[in-house]
Amino acid sequence: MQRQFACSPISIDAMDEAQFRSHLGTLAFDQTLQADETQGASTAPTSIRGAVKLVSHDGTSTSPEYALGPTIGEGGMGIVRLAAQAGLRRDVAIKTLRDENHSETDRLGLLHEALVTGGLEHPNIVPIYALSQTADGAPAIVMKRIEGVSWYACMKDPSLAPGFDGQDLLGWHLDVLSQVCLAVHFAHSKGIVHRDIKPENVMLGSFGEVYLVDWGIAVTVDSAKADYLLHAEDANGVAGSPAYMAPEMATGRGADIGRHTDVYLLGSTLSEILRGRPPHTGNVLIEVLYSAYRSVPVTVADAPPELLAICHKAMHATPEKRYSSADALRTALHEYSTHRASAALANEAVTRLERLQDLVEDDDADDASVRGLAGEVRFGLKQSLKIWPANAVATEAQLRWITLMALWELKTGNLSAAERISEEIPELPPHLAAEFAKTRDRIAKQEANMKRLEALREDVDQGHGARFRVWGAVVAIVVWTFLPITAGIGTGWGDNPLSQEQYLARALLVPVSILAFWVVLLRRSSINQATRNIMRIMYVFALLIPLFRFVATRGDISSVQALSIEQLVYGLVFATVAIQSGRSGALGLVFYGAASAACTTWPDYTYAFLSAANFASLTWLARIWASQVQSDEPAGERS
Repeated sequence: MQRQFACSPISIDAMDEAQFRSHLGTLAFDQTLQADETQGASTAPTSIRGAVKLVSHDGTSTSPEYALGPTIGEGGMGIVRLAAQAGLRRDVAIKTLRDENHSETDRLGLLHEALVTGGLEHPNIVPIYALSQTADGAPAIVMKRIEGVSWYACMKDPSLAPGFDGQDLLGWHLDVLSQVCLAVHFAHSKGIVHRDIKPENVMLGSFGEVYLVDWGIAVTVDSAKADYLLHAEDANGVAGSPAYMAPEMATGRGADIGRHTDVYLLGSTLSEILRGRPPHTGNVLIEVLYSAYRSVPVTVADAPPELLAICHKAMHATPEKRYSSADALRTALHEYSTHRASAALANEAVTRLERLQDLVEDDDADDASVRGLAGEVRFGLKQSLKIWPANAVATEAQLRWITLMALWELKTGNLSAAERISEEIPELPPHLAAEFAKTRDRIAKQEANMKRLEALREDVDQGHGARFRVWGAVVAIVVWTFLPITAGIGTGWGDNPLSQEQYLARALLVPVSILAFWVVLLRRSSINQATRNIMRIMYVFALLIPLFRFVATRGDISSVQALSIEQLVYGLVFATVAIQSGRSGALGLVFYGAASAACTTWPDYTYAFLSAANFASLTWLARIWASQVQSDEPAGERS
């Protein structure tokens, strides 16, 4: 059953530096920690241990299967040599103790590392092949040979970084850190806390392998493993790398160590990615430890704010306020990486957006260029927000895009398109609202002017009412062709001419017929100015004929002679109506002029000539109006 342990928060104001020094003085820690108090030494791993409860190894001597080769790595306590495994014909790495580190504590420490690492089978943890002994009985760990370089070396020289294409160094580092998080989260699931996570303890293979190594000071928080592994509660004393330490590590209280400690160390590694150096520094070792104890949040001027916030949370001085697990930190890093892709798209779109704004403000910009660039910006912003809907830069840029394109549509007079675009904005910016108001006012004035022009056009359009005028002309042809004939028959074709009184009385037929035509016309909606002008001429005709006959009856002129002269008046009236209808008035004068001349030669047939002139002139007008129905009158008036 897992042992319960306390995670006591460390207050950064709990101890000043003098009190902190006094606190450390009460701990029985290895004097090698104080051997070199330079800043460079403060970043090196230290080994300050309490009691170790482990079962000693009493196996046989090292098997001759392994042929030791050159040294490929050294640590504070151990040395790693290349070896050839004859049986499997492969190279392996064998870790043994340094010649000067052969105390019982050192042997138990290396054995402890072997037991810890051997229980962690994970792609990001170096596999242990075997646990053997050297000739003098010291433990020897046979493990996979890693062909690669330390992460720390890659930080100092990116050209050494495996798989780095020279484009996105930050992204490459975050990918490595995410894989380290996977290894740590797996170890935590097995109850193991590493306690010394840093770039120097991460090895990178040539084919993208990432290994978290050096589990020498790892402890367990699982009580079931306390009989063969060092439990955190028993690990009293300062152990680890001071430049990366969590506050609870700097105090040396093992009971405060837990999974949250490794989360802090992962945050410290992230801090080094951002700053280019570890988070805790000082002129002497005690200053570095005190810096770790205080754990003041790091500041990086040019760091991405979101990533710096992740770093601050992982390195929070209070354990409970850090990420709940290494995997939670990895998830946050993954989300940030996703946001980076969104941010890159947004930044590129914003660059194009600046060019789009210049085009929109340019009076000489052509529509195709504006719309082409606008499409590119729109696509980039949509993709950015699809990846990260909460991207503030993309959201603000999208608002700018909508505003710019709405302004462009207004500038080109496309109000409906501008309104559709602006529907995506909850509230229009004041300057855009003002542009909408000006555009709507301008369009309203244009529409009013168009209506006035249309009304004027319709007023002078000969097609309006033309069909009705044709029918009126047909009726007039029938009436004014047969009325003179009946008059001629009634007078006996000159044998019994009309008296002056009869001649004057019949003049009333003209205004009565015109009045009847006007009454019918008023009931139609097709009356326009052109029709009214024709009717005004008819009004004059209606008044002129009775007046002429009145004058004629007062003189010594017979009704036949008066009718002969009267036809000239008819010719003038019909010529005027023809001109008002948009045609020449010559034929009307010809018809009635010829009839008038004939009447003077053959006065007995005056009514016959009048009937013929009426027929010819009215038929001519009917044809004029009929042609206007076919070519000019709107479809609604032709039904």
